[in-house]
Amino acid sequence: MKNKKMKKNNILILHHNKQWIKYIKVIKKLANFVLTKKYQQTTLSILLTNSNYMQNMNNIYRKKNYDTNVLSFPIDKEILGEVILSYGKITEELNIWKRDFQTHTLYLLIHGILHLLGYDHIVNEEALIMELEEEYLMNKFILTTKI
Repeated sequence: MKNKKMKKNNILILHHNKQWIKYIKVIKKLANFVLTKKYQQTTLSILLTNSNYMQNMNNIYRKKNYDTNVLSFPIDKEILGEVILSYGKITEELNIWKRDFQTHTLYLLIHGILHLLGYDHIVNEEALIMELEEEYLMNKFILTTKI
């Protein structure tokens, strides 16, 4: 049986603080996994940042002057968009979600990518579909990837 290779997407990752460094490899692996399952080949930018930067971005683009865990900015078909993750907010939410930092970050990355692919959670039915897709992708990633 032939081993089916994952298509390689162009995943660009920038980080603002050194705490992110040990997670970059798994973040890149998950991003490629999700894009391969849900999209053709594309480019995705991921910014791993801090609470101050995220609060500023949330204020500028959403008029909400507080830190948030993930923001997504769609671009086009060739460059799908950018996902921004906040180290501080993710850390703050760990007790609420009962997850470790890596797991929570990966869920939020999936969430952000799904937004770029057109998923939303404004209406309850859409939220349920998005949550089920997040769970499916996370479970599939864990089962098929060494992390």
